[in-house]
Formats: sequence, C-alpha cells, structure tokens
Amino acid sequence: MKTKFYKYQAIGNDYIVLDPVTFNQPLNPNIIQKICDRKYGVGADGILYGPTNKNNNLSVKIFNPDGSEAEKSGNGIRIFSRYLFDRKYIKNNSFYYIQKAGWFKFLNLINQPLKFK
Repeated sequence: MKTKFYKYQAIGNDYIVLDPVTFNQPLNPNIIQKICDRKYGVGADGILYGPTNKNNNLSVKIFNPDGSEAEKSGNGIRIFSRYLFDRKYIKNNSFYYIQKAGWFKFLNLINQPLKFK
C-alpha cells in the first residue's frame, strides 16, 4: 500500500494522520495494526482519520494501535488540531469539532501552544 500520511508527536505520543482527501482506502483493525506496528509498519500510538464532515462540522475518528476506535485522546486532539491549522482547513483562532466522545472547542492562541476545552 502506498499513501500520503502525516506523523505528528505531542508530549510523548505519536499519531499518524490519514486525510480522507489523500487516503481513500477502507480502514479496518488489521490495516490499522499493520500501520501502527513499530517494527514492520510506520509505528505510532494510533491513527487520526479526518477531517470528515459530520452534519456540516469537522469530525475525526481516533484509532488505537490495536484497531479499536477510541472515544477521545488529549494528545490526539492536540495533534489533529495542529494538522488542521497546518493544512489550512481552518483559519480562525478557535473552532468546534466532533469526535466519538462528543463536541470539543479548540483554541489557537497566536504564538502560544494550542489549547483545547
């Protein structure tokens, strides 16, 4: 499998961001496990799949390295939000998005680390 991906690190956790724009293959636990494998894959603490559109709002799916879907991840949220800013998906200093655990508001304080509520 050949695909474009982004890998980010935050406070000791590393996640792979798979964007549906460039990754159009189905994700299943077996594929996720292979990608996250540190010996034979890219290696990561999980995969962030997004941004997707859920009721006209940004959405992300967070997957654990065993292939299960996580409800939330503090570092995953931080990484995904940085990705959205880096790729120009969002231009405002704050935005809302949805993950399995619910709604989140994210604040980008200019010249300061990203923070979320």
